Amino acid sequence: MGPQREATNGLQQEHQTIQKVVATMSLVADQLEAGQNGDPAIFGDTITFLRDLSEECHYHAKEERFLSPLLEARGIPASGCPITVLHNEHEKGRGLLAQLDDATRAFLTSGSAKDVLVMTLRPLVRLYVDHIWKEYYLLLPMSDKVLSENDHAKCASSLFHRGRTWRGQASAIGATLGEIGARPW
Repeated sequence: MGPQREATNGLQQEHQTIQKVVATMSLVADQLEAGQNGDPAIFGDTITFLRDLSEECHYHAKEERFLSPLLEARGIPASGCPITVLHNEHEKGRGLLAQLDDATRAFLTSGSAKDVLVMTLRPLVRLYVDHIWKEYYLLLPMSDKVLSENDHAKCASSLFHRGRTWRGQASAIGATLGEIGARPW
């Protein structure tokens, strides 16, 4: 990855991992609607992945704390699209994740909340698909246009080298993803 696009290339790599988990979430919803229960551990692993991504890796918070202010400093309005829209979607995602956690617990405890679980999975999947599209086709190209090579390096350092490194995050996420994808239905 070239240094002049280090920040956006790193975000694209993260998006690819998230998209795989989102595809698994969609498959889980399909299976539930078809009357199958699947492996209960997949629900916990998916929630753990999403929670680790948002809390431990601080994925959305990192974007809000490091990338957005840098874009604003380079002339991208904070109160317009895509920054405000993406920040609002981050909040919505946190709320849907809490609902997914509750619905999963209810389903695993009683088995009777399958419809609620599906009705929670579907909007979360849609949110992630739409959100990543906006980042991939609006935010990242815009970032590449206005950020200098030095901006990219600073932003990438802040995004990927605080706490666990990107490689550490990718390894942990990849292990979880491998476990999720290997589950029998």
